[in-house]
Amino acid sequence: MKGLLNYINNMILEEGGHFPSPEDGIRYIKVCLNYLNDDDIKKLVDEVKTMVGHTNMLENSNIIRNNIASRIDKKKADFFRKSIENILNKNKDYVNLVNYYKKDNLLKIDDIFTENNIPQFISENVGISIDTVKKLYNLSGGGRPEMGKGEILLDLICEGILNNSKGDVSLRDGRIFEIKGDNASVIYEKTWNSSLKELQEVFHKNDTKRKRTSEKTINPEFVELLQDKTKIKANSFDEINKLWGAYIIWTYAHQEGFTDLIAGDFIFSKNYFWISNLQSSSVKQIYDSIKGINFLSFSWPPNPNSTNQRCNLSTQNNIK
Repeated sequence: MKGLLNYINNMILEEGGHFPSPEDGIRYIKVCLNYLNDDDIKKLVDEVKTMVGHTNMLENSNIIRNNIASRIDKKKADFFRKSIENILNKNKDYVNLVNYYKKDNLLKIDDIFTENNIPQFISENVGISIDTVKKLYNLSGGGRPEMGKGEILLDLICEGILNNSKGDVSLRDGRIFEIKGDNASVIYEKTWNSSLKELQEVFHKNDTKRKRTSEKTINPEFVELLQDKTKIKANSFDEINKLWGAYIIWTYAHQEGFTDLIAGDFIFSKNYFWISNLQSSSVKQIYDSIKGINFLSFSWPPNPNSTNQRCNLSTQNNIK
């Protein structure tokens, strides 16, 4: 009741009302509520019944919590459980998600990533508000490796989710999705292999001071070595960058074991892309699928002496 009283109090204050003190406001509202007649109370009860449906709240709560437990791996669930429930406890989102699970006709992840307006598509088909879609998308954090944006949202709403610690989002059909936001790391310390280290050293040959390249000049030996490893010819600066990106995506996917890469801010921007079948794709197939994406670019190999041994992809095309 304290929450309801505070809500009424705040609404009155927002509309220009005022009380000598917050305590006086709550006291006066309690007095006013005592004057509600049976019809007034019935209207309020009917409104609440409309919001919660005819299912008891314990059953609803169990459906949500059981789905969190079965669809999200324990590490994520322990970290995000309260945040998920707090986000859902607004408007009709909590009950609508319960009803969505009851329908047993959940969204396929493939359908989501072929839509032009993903937030609208999710909102209309799941029944939760676009604001809630965005808040669930933004849930991220935890220890290293940090749990990124978008993982919880997809875990909650997609069909065939497997409660599994492999990758960011795992499906029962064996696919494992790696979810990367804008300017996210695709290769870092633990995944550098001998082939990447060789490219890294050649890239920075005779140029040991710079941590990153800052101009559109690349060591020709690096280009020659990259083309030799991939058997692909690249001419322009952008083509060489995409070829390097295709090579590190291929390397990263095979070392980490994921089958699909979703990269970019897929809720707030149309600058995102999806590459599937990575375990059976060649570097050339990956290169062909990304070379025409003008908003996509990759950071060059970091200097071997740098403490930040990472290569990032960006969906803002800001790599120089």
